[in-house]
Amino acid sequence: MTHSYDCSIVIPLKNGEKYIEEALNSCIQQETQYDFEIIVCNDGSNDNSLNLVKKFIDKYPKFALRLINSPKSGIVEALNFGIENANSQIILRFDQDDLMSMVRIQTQVKFMNSNPRVVLAGSQIEIFGERSIRDQRKYLYPETNKKILRKIPFANCFAHPAVAFRKDIFNSVGGYRPGTDGCEDYDLWLRMVCEGETVNLHQQLTSYRLHYGQHSYQYKSGILLKKVNSLFKALFATRKASQDNKGIYSVNQLSNLLLFTSIFLHLCKIVYVFFKDFLFRTFSK
Repeated sequence: MTHSYDCSIVIPLKNGEKYIEEALNSCIQQETQYDFEIIVCNDGSNDNSLNLVKKFIDKYPKFALRLINSPKSGIVEALNFGIENANSQIILRFDQDDLMSMVRIQTQVKFMNSNPRVVLAGSQIEIFGERSIRDQRKYLYPETNKKILRKIPFANCFAHPAVAFRKDIFNSVGGYRPGTDGCEDYDLWLRMVCEGETVNLHQQLTSYRLHYGQHSYQYKSGILLKKVNSLFKALFATRKASQDNKGIYSVNQLSNLLLFTSIFLHLCKIVYVFFKDFLFRTFSK
């Protein structure tokens, strides 16, 4: 019989030998009454990551830590496969290079259990790392459902490795959608906000490491164009799902409206950036 846990921590792994042991240590040092599992989903790593995780599992056998291999390449596929294999209805996302507060599990799981209408709960984060001293600060996300709904068409309102969400809601909206790499979290939130309340807890529960090798940094160059491209792909996926279901949309119509709004706003940002650059070059001569 499969054991059921109070929460499942899902970590995609891609050449993370530099920080994965720190990340896992922060998971097993949790001060919590809840029973949890850790699922590390390998996305084709070709460094020493797998050996380090296997050694970690052998060193701490009392923890429910599993290493699985994604059948397809890409962070979207790895995340979907990891969550599919989770034995809990509460999923905690986490990354291979970040650190958890010792009370993250206790705080987020208790909150989700006490607030059944909440489908997605993020938290504040502490930014640290090698990229820039000025980035070593606390970044504040909107905390109430009302503020999130007001802001999410303009910007991502959640730190991806700091969220907890309900697996049944994740499945009902279609999970992470292929083709949205670099924007997979934003696309998911735009659908989940239509299914219930979303919040960001006031506590800082995750330390987010900035470094040049991380997945998000690889998308910084031309990030707005990539976001628009990902959002368009998400819309096409929605339309295809509609056709497959004989005209019945598989996601809430509000989600489509948010996608259209986000595309428009990101296009406006692109125009602004190019126009600003044009003016600077013209009048600085």
